Amino acid sequence: MVLQTDFFIDDLFEILKNYVKWTGISLFEKKAKNLTKVQKSIRNSRLVFSVFCLLNLILMLTSICAQDISMIKIRKPVGMPYFLNGIFIIFKIIIIIFKKTEIIGLISDIKDIFQDKKIKYTHFAGLMKYIKYYRRFCEISLFGVLIRNILTIISSQQIDYHNAFLWIPYILRTGSTFSAIIVSSWVQVFSIYVTFLLFISEVTLFTFINFVAIAFEDLNEKIENSKILPEKTLNIKEIIAEHLKIIRLKEKVTSTFKFLLFIHFLQNSSVICALGLQIIRSNVLSIKIMNLALVAQELFQILILCSFGQKIINSSGKISNSIFESCDWNEKIENQNKQTIIILMLKSQKENCIKSLGFGVISLEIFVKAMENTYVYIILLQAVTMRLNQ
Repeated sequence: MVLQTDFFIDDLFEILKNYVKWTGISLFEKKAKNLTKVQKSIRNSRLVFSVFCLLNLILMLTSICAQDISMIKIRKPVGMPYFLNGIFIIFKIIIIIFKKTEIIGLISDIKDIFQDKKIKYTHFAGLMKYIKYYRRFCEISLFGVLIRNILTIISSQQIDYHNAFLWIPYILRTGSTFSAIIVSSWVQVFSIYVTFLLFISEVTLFTFINFVAIAFEDLNEKIENSKILPEKTLNIKEIIAEHLKIIRLKEKVTSTFKFLLFIHFLQNSSVICALGLQIIRSNVLSIKIMNLALVAQELFQILILCSFGQKIINSSGKISNSIFESCDWNEKIENQNKQTIIILMLKSQKENCIKSLGFGVISLEIFVKAMENTYVYIILLQAVTMRLNQ
């Protein structure tokens, strides 16, 4: 199955743009002119929603911070993983906001590389499966939160948000059914917003990184399915030009997202450490299961990102071999063309990869190292907390 990539790219980035529109990024958009009444009402509703969600995000962080301060006396700060998650989400969204121009430029570069190309659908399968499964994972998580709140309200019991690990205003934690309904409704609305924020930041990262890998794979197939002969069935200059375009795209992606990648890895590592410590210290089975599910989500995010980074390394490393095998060395090739081919092979042997600020090359190797370091930090945190409790 082949895919007309220009339509696919337009659809994909239109979806991404619509997700971005319905967040706090709406506050930073320039005021458009000559809008109809319907367009103005839509824009105003987006602005109101953005203000509401940003205020909720601030309230969530101050609430969890106040809760942890109150729990320090008994040395049981429980909201730290979620406080860290909220802080990092804010950083990631702010980075996307201020990198908006660069992201638009990257979209133009990607369209330029894939313009009027017919590429096998399998190239996009990994990205589309990730978007599908991650969105489904977020929806299931949100559905679980809503069901728990509804059942709690129906049973007219006090909502034990301490054990449910939900972001709520600390001062509203009361036993009345009326307060429970108000707080539960607030949590449901805000949970939807947090799910959108997570989805936006993750999809933005993985979409652009995966397109770099797809570009290298497409160039590989183009070389493998052709022959470099004296008659120049495959134009060497075209290969060089396309290879340089992809390298420039890779460099732009690295420069645009290197700090966002750093925040992403720092977020996952910090949250896993905090959750791991709670899993070790908690004696409640339900809390252990919930925290293990969250750890699995964080690990999945790191793994999928590292696998896309590894995909770039593998696909770019195959270009040199593809060029060598495509050349019919028994035929007479002009010295100038031969030198050009050899130079291209040498340049394509240089490792092409996406780098993160502070974490190095994004690959499966860094995933293993991150897991090793996380385990060490969890043991260290456990030792420190045990010493404090003595």
